Amino acid sequence: MAPAPPTCAARIIRNEPLQNGWGAALTGETNAAVNKVKKYAKDCYGFQLHRERPVDASALSSALFWEHRHVVQPHIVSTPAADYGGLFNRELKLSNLKLWAIKPRAGTDFLEVNALFGPMRDREFTVWPVQVPEGKSDENKCWVTVIMRVEPTEVVVNTSSKYIDRVVTDIAIMDSLLSSSKRRDSRQKLVEKRLAEILELGGIEFSEAAERHELQTEGTMDSWATGYIAYAVCREFLRRLKVLIHRRQRLERVPEHFLWYLFEETYNIHTYRESLMAACAHQTIEMSGYRVRMALDVPSEKTNHKPDELSHLKVKSVMSPPEDVPDEDYKASSPKFAVLVPEGVKLEVSSEEDSDSDDESSMDESENESKTKPARVSKSPAIAPHGVGKSPAVFSHSHSPSVPIVSHETEDIELPDYEDAVPPPMNVGPTEALAPVFETQVKVEEVAVSMAPVSSTDGFEASNKRALEDEGEEPAKRRRVSVHTVDDEDENMGEADLFG
Repeated sequence: MAPAPPTCAARIIRNEPLQNGWGAALTGETNAAVNKVKKYAKDCYGFQLHRERPVDASALSSALFWEHRHVVQPHIVSTPAADYGGLFNRELKLSNLKLWAIKPRAGTDFLEVNALFGPMRDREFTVWPVQVPEGKSDENKCWVTVIMRVEPTEVVVNTSSKYIDRVVTDIAIMDSLLSSSKRRDSRQKLVEKRLAEILELGGIEFSEAAERHELQTEGTMDSWATGYIAYAVCREFLRRLKVLIHRRQRLERVPEHFLWYLFEETYNIHTYRESLMAACAHQTIEMSGYRVRMALDVPSEKTNHKPDELSHLKVKSVMSPPEDVPDEDYKASSPKFAVLVPEGVKLEVSSEEDSDSDDESSMDESENESKTKPARVSKSPAIAPHGVGKSPAVFSHSHSPSVPIVSHETEDIELPDYEDAVPPPMNVGPTEALAPVFETQVKVEEVAVSMAPVSSTDGFEASNKRALEDEGEEPAKRRRVSVHTVDDEDENMGEADLFG
């Protein structure tokens, strides 16, 4: 029997750790695993087509499933599939059909609910991105993120025989699309109304008594970007849950209000897209039982790959695009960086004998260039001890072996008095008292934390005073600063010695 053809083929960047092995046929088990994860691979590939390609529900779900699975205690949160069944459409007839599909079935002593509500009912938090129509039509949609906390409550069977034993205590609904206030209010009302109808089918009450939180700080004019922002917000909340879990494992009293802090971050859609792509790729790898691995593909011109449409520097955004800065990967031959020393401090010009360069010809060429071309100078403010006041000619230099720092002269320099620069004490007020969510949760009591002031005399000034007192002199407000000659091999090169 002829060997089965490869499931896929591509040009990949070859190196020592990665052996291609295209000559061997894949086993039936591997082929079955690959076929199983094709949808996850599709989610990953989709992010490499076009930078402004909207996030679809399948890709967002795959990424969040992977993020959720790597929470230390994953049973603390529910992450339903994004836009589960199109439950948030505006068209009433379609919405009623979707709601009917998840309607519960009641027996004499049980309530059979849709699988959607199982984790929602049993887990403390729910993180759920949903697609909502931008306006009156269902044609154009944007992503809205729903984050809520669910607690047990007294069993209630109302007049319409609706069974309720859970209640939403906290909720945040984040709509990042900037549009008219009328449209935003309309989307907010639609989400709240439909969410109440959906949760009621799972025995969960969402009422006006739930505490509303506002996590979002920025917005976007592009509806295609809302999916990336929804992912970033969901991932950040999962990160905060990791912090909460860590604190609960170590402490008896754990303030939890930090969960609902604002999402204070300037949106960078490019990094969100790459994180989504990575999450979907790892979801593919893990779901295949690690029979699939990640590789860097080199596409040909015949593919639909368009690199110019993926650059993060070509962005239409409300916020400024990220600046393009070079990687700080320097070599001995890299151009030197000159530092402007304070006025009054003089350095002795380096001679060739002071240089420690291995390449004399390269050094000669560098010196010739320095005579004809001025060095690049950085005018940066000096840093005071402990971050207080202004610094008295304290500065540092690069550890480049070809830039020795030499001085044999001292200058009198006026130093400021730091006595009045002691920062005031900072007090953190009482934290919020939080009610227990489950029986295993400890009630949080009021906790007051205070920080003692740090004296600016700790460190260099205190040591100077002690030195002067030992010599029988009064502490003066004038100091002498000397920059000593240092060798190229000296690890402390560039540090200034301060003495009284």
